[in-house]
Amino acid sequence: SHILIVNKEKLLLQKRSKTLQYPGFWTSSASGHVDAGEDYETAARRELMEEIGVAAELMPAFVVRKFTGKDNELIHVFVGRHDGPFELNGEVEKVEFFTLDEIKEMLNGQNFTPGSRIILSRIVGEPSVIGL
Repeated sequence: SHILIVNKEKLLLQKRSKTLQYPGFWTSSASGHVDAGEDYETAARRELMEEIGVAAELMPAFVVRKFTGKDNELIHVFVGRHDGPFELNGEVEKVEFFTLDEIKEMLNGQNFTPGSRIILSRIVGEPSVIGL
């Protein structure tokens, strides 16, 4: 599950801790794998609280498949609104709101996790999928 937090016309991205896989890479507002017995939305709510310390009403946005040679995942993307403040756990170096134009530029030069690159590329090309 990947969660995208929107505030006005900006999207919250997180920069991953240097101790994780893809250290220092940008990714969705929060994300994580579905645990045994969970559905995608339950996992999304759990990850949102664990990683950035907030609860928000989440709406399903779309589903994408990520296949990198190492990973073959079905990613359910959820969208919520929140203004913060955010309480980051040790997996998150920082969070920051960006416009879609800023994200489009970042996709050309910044490091993004493979799943978030797929998701954000779709959103930049089709912002209506998350209500922007």
